[in-house]
Amino acid sequence: MKRIVFFALSLLPVLAAAQPKVRIDRSPTLGVSYMLENKTRPGMVTVLVKLRDLRNTYAPSENRYLSTQSGDIYRFEVANNMTRFLSLRPIDKSKPVGYGAGVYAVYEGCISSEVDTAFVYRMPCTTMHPVKVRRLTGSEKMPRTGNVRYAFRCEAGDTVYAARRGIVIRLTKPRERDIDLSTLKSTSERTRLTVEHSDGSMVCYSGFAEWLEPFVSEGDEVLPGQPLGLVGGLTEESDGRYYVLQFLCYRWIFTDENASIERFPKVVGESIVPRFATTEGAIIIPDKGEYRAVMNDELLTREMTKREVKKLKGNKK
Repeated sequence: MKRIVFFALSLLPVLAAAQPKVRIDRSPTLGVSYMLENKTRPGMVTVLVKLRDLRNTYAPSENRYLSTQSGDIYRFEVANNMTRFLSLRPIDKSKPVGYGAGVYAVYEGCISSEVDTAFVYRMPCTTMHPVKVRRLTGSEKMPRTGNVRYAFRCEAGDTVYAARRGIVIRLTKPRERDIDLSTLKSTSERTRLTVEHSDGSMVCYSGFAEWLEPFVSEGDEVLPGQPLGLVGGLTEESDGRYYVLQFLCYRWIFTDENASIERFPKVVGESIVPRFATTEGAIIIPDKGEYRAVMNDELLTREMTKREVKKLKGNKK
């Protein structure tokens, strides 16, 4: 049995790809092992496994997510296809491992991960001049912090830059059809690009130019300041129509307080309010304003290893 739970935010695509599943292997001498298979998309997944009535074995206590009198749910974060993420080894190899459940759930992303709220993001727009930014909200789509996203007013053909190091996990394009670029909106009808970061947070960029392919593909790693594509999304504002890049930072969270060994928890999206690097310092953008982005070595190397930084400096010589 499996269940995959997805809730879409206003700027995010409906997730409908081939879904990963878990294979359970049993061996008289090696015990029971769980392996993720059929994972065809980049990015992390979270797997919950229900176990009860364990006999002749131990489950990893550090992975226990929920403990009840009738059994436990264990949590695992898996990055790659064909990864063996749980092994129930026999204590006495002359006897089989006993367990009373093999039910699991697979979720896209690192669910309820500890996000670095102090992280400073590169603004996704040009550093050549100040850019007008509006903070948009819409609480009807999301719990807790509400649906908080940012609209950067740009010129058609301006470059969209990666705000943080991560992996492109999803690139969604409009369906093949005749479109009028003068009326096309910058949200659900336009190309959207989603990047997953190391702490489990994600950013969705939208408002790309439909007349040109994005500069990156699914599975690519991007670094802060790396060009992702060109702006071309028109949107309505009180003083006219403008080309706007929209930016939504979020994470997936477990929200079902009634979860138990009989019931897997539900998942919803939660916005993250980022701090952006500007000429005024690292700030949280209020309702609206005009800011100039900055890009420097600190932003570029913040999530690099020492070896990566050393290699980068060597390449610059």
